[in-house]
Amino acid sequence: MGETIALASLIKDPAIEVLCAQVEYLRAAVSEFCFAIDSRTSQDKIDKIAAWPNTKHVIIEWQDDFAWARNQALPIVTSDWVLHLDPDELPSYGMMQHLQYVADGKAKPSELAYLYWRRNWCDGERSPVYPWDYHIRMFRRGCGEWYRPVHEFVYIRSEEHTSELQSLRHLVCRLLLEKK
Repeated sequence: MGETIALASLIKDPAIEVLCAQVEYLRAAVSEFCFAIDSRTSQDKIDKIAAWPNTKHVIIEWQDDFAWARNQALPIVTSDWVLHLDPDELPSYGMMQHLQYVADGKAKPSELAYLYWRRNWCDGERSPVYPWDYHIRMFRRGCGEWYRPVHEFVYIRSEEHTSELQSLRHLVCRLLLEKK
């Protein structure tokens, strides 16, 4: 039996063709698309997004807090996993393979979240400021939420998996040290 993955995104008047391309690209592994949409987004774009298959949305009043805004999509997620991508991001081939691995039901029950390595690009070139980084990009529904108003991160919480969370923190530190 497989597991389901939902994309949970914050939408602030996006380039609709870029968002549409992302959604269609992810459909191979992602079965639910949940959007927190800024109320200043044009009604035409909201209507187009709402018409796409397997999408849900909530309209939010912008409060200058990206974490708060992203968290507004969490209550409408019904999938097993929550995937976090910005509307202009596409996962790498390796990340898509891993998403399919999870969707196929191969994740262990003790796994609460996944870190994914990514490259940052600016104007078609690798960013000299942040050329790479690791972020939690997917977590089990009910185990995570975003924090920090800008450049938000995912916070994982679970009372029954304290040792796994400690191991995850050690893994993050080890991976960051190996990259230096």
